[in-house]
Amino acid sequence: MNVLKKTLIELGVLVGIGFLVILGAYFFFDEDDEEYYLESVQESDVQKDEFTPSGEDEIEVEEEDFVEVRINDGYLTLEVADDDTSRALGLMHREELDDDSGMIFVYEDEDIRSFWMKNVLIPLDMIFVSSDLEIVGFLEEVPPCKEEPCESYSIEEKAQYVIEVNAGWVDDNDISVGDDIEFIVRDPFGS
Repeated sequence: MNVLKKTLIELGVLVGIGFLVILGAYFFFDEDDEEYYLESVQESDVQKDEFTPSGEDEIEVEEEDFVEVRINDGYLTLEVADDDTSRALGLMHREELDDDSGMIFVYEDEDIRSFWMKNVLIPLDMIFVSSDLEIVGFLEEVPPCKEEPCESYSIEEKAQYVIEVNAGWVDDNDISVGDDIEFIVRDPFGS
């Protein structure tokens, strides 16, 4: 009888958590947001451990989730967003970024990329990069969205990668259209 009672309690807790996750996803994303923000993320793609009860992102990244890139003489350590869910979350709810850090949004192909700043708390520079790793455009000092509807930001060129960094990084590092980015591969043996 104790095993049955324990199993029923555990089942009830799991159902309750599932209900809260779906309810949170419903209030967090609305239909208008999907057009500019989620692309093709569906509620079933949102995992319960990706959000804290307050609605802020719970960022759990591992070393493999970062890449290092060089642009001219500037080096960046970038968190990788390479699936619909991580691209949708982006840099939301971050109160700051370390110097020379940011996020790289990786897509399967080149296309016009559009971003908005909903729930982003800091201004950013956005660097748009083609499939051959050439900078095709950038936006500087993109402000956080203070009220809805949030403005959408894009350039007219197609990009396969978009890098978001602290506002001012593009200017501080003399970034220009036509510059190349280089992915830095670290020696696994540390030599």
